[in-house]
Amino acid sequence: MKLRDLFTQLASDAGIAADDANLTALAAKIPEDAEADDETIVKPIRENLLTVSAAENNEKIKGKFTALALNGVDATIDPVLVELLGEEGAKTFKAENKTTHKRVAKLLEQFKAQKKGGDTSEAAKTITELNNQLAQIKTTHDTELQTLKDSFARDRFYDRLKIKIVNRADVVDLAKEEDGLLALTALDKKLGAVGGVLDVNTGKIMKKEDPTLELFINNKPATVDGLLDDTLKERKYIKASNPAPTNPVEVPADDKGGQGASAAQAKMASYLKDE
Repeated sequence: MKLRDLFTQLASDAGIAADDANLTALAAKIPEDAEADDETIVKPIRENLLTVSAAENNEKIKGKFTALALNGVDATIDPVLVELLGEEGAKTFKAENKTTHKRVAKLLEQFKAQKKGGDTSEAAKTITELNNQLAQIKTTHDTELQTLKDSFARDRFYDRLKIKIVNRADVVDLAKEEDGLLALTALDKKLGAVGGVLDVNTGKIMKKEDPTLELFINNKPATVDGLLDDTLKERKYIKASNPAPTNPVEVPADDKGGQGASAAQAKMASYLKDE
């Protein structure tokens, strides 16, 4: 696969517009004949770098979080099984009902049978506790998944900032080292100093004290580009422009000893003097 095509596809997956000026400029620097090996380069990158959407539908990721949730259910019902059936009875019950879903279903059947036969207060209490535990596990799972999404979105946003910093011709090399780490760290400190937080999903700067409100500086909405420029200037990460020369320019003398005056200029000066 062409290396330039791979680069632009990965940038597109990260949410960068195909016609973004920085992207097209950077892609143009990649030689047209540069190739990326499909098996050793392209395939591993494609298999291990996921967008948020791809992560949500990835069977390995879904399986991991499902297992975490079901392990929590098992940890909740195991003591109940021992209490109801004893140690040996619990082992037999789990051997006959190997999955968590089957164990919960079987327990519910037994609780229903108890309800028909007499006092249901304990059964109802146990069912309520189980439902509460399941709800808590679902909440924890959703929170972990949202944290994963937020982390992924933040990484992609900062990847775009890194490219922007590294591609700027006016930024000193020190600030570009390690993918612009020094400049990004300074930007984060600047955000904290102005009382802002970055919404990586919208690219807006929000108030730290109330992230539902956009941050204004000097009666204008604060922007990432604006704060980045301010940060680079304050930290002196912008290259100094060359000042105009202050020494007088020496005019070379001509072959008659004049200070660069032409023959015509010398003649005119003589004429004016005679007048």
